[in-house]
Parts: sequence; C-alpha cells; structure tokens
Amino acid sequence: MELVKLRGQDSYTQFKPWIDKFRDSLYIPNVPDPNEREPFEVIEARLQKGGEWWPRTDMLMYVSGDSVACGCITDYYPECQSIEVIYLVTDKDYREQGLAKKILDETSDLYPDALDMYVEADNPALVSVDSSPIDPDTRLGIYRKLGFSVINIKYI
Repeated sequence: MELVKLRGQDSYTQFKPWIDKFRDSLYIPNVPDPNEREPFEVIEARLQKGGEWWPRTDMLMYVSGDSVACGCITDYYPECQSIEVIYLVTDKDYREQGLAKKILDETSDLYPDALDMYVEADNPALVSVDSSPIDPDTRLGIYRKLGFSVINIKYI
C-alpha cells in the first residue's frame, strides 16, 4: 500500500491518473447525488492551486496495485488553524483495515500548526436512509470511531 500526497501543481500532474481513479471508483459512486457533491472539476482546480488557493486544498490517497483503497480531500483554513475533511472515502474491499484512521493521521501531519480537524455530516434525524449511500447513523458511527465528536450546528 502506497501513500500518494497531492499538494499543488507538480503533484497534480504527476498523480492525475490516480485522481481520475479516485473520482470514478470512489467519489462518484459514494456521493451519487450531484446536488450533494461538488463538481469534481472544481476540486481539481483547487488541488492544482494548492497553497495559492484559499482555503488550501490537498488530497491524500492510499493506492494498492491499480486501485485507490482510500482517499481524503481536505481544506485547511490558516486563520483558525482548522482542517475540514471534505471527502473521506474507503473502497468497500479495503474497509475495516484502519486506512481511514491512517489517512487522517497523515492529513494531520500536513498541517503541524492545525488545532483541530472537523467533518460535516448529515443529521440522521433529518436524512432518510434511502437518500444516502451510507446510512447516516452508520456514517456518524464511523466518524465517532475515528475520534470525531458530534456538534449540533444550526445553519442560518
């Protein structure tokens, strides 16, 4: 298993085939509703700019053979020293192996001055099981297992 780090134009060009595999094998199948996922072209534009973009967008992937086993896209906000996990997806054949935890640890290492890491997730009380590829309660359980806490935030 190899860790691939995408940080800026040079790594974007080098790892473009892996980015495409992540998009096709993990991103689109696991976020099937186009209204809930960001257009991948926008993510790619942010990845290419790296530190020249605000917030800084980076991507880490664990690859095995010709498969992407796990991928994580993050935004870093230097003003509040916070990492937002935008997308964290593990291929079903590689789940229960600790890859999500490892990739979050690697992500944290990218930002040594970060004070916190957070993820936005659906509230199971407001989202039906049928509208999500993973049951919202299961998703929250996974995030809790990874060390995240639930904070109820009401949007304006």
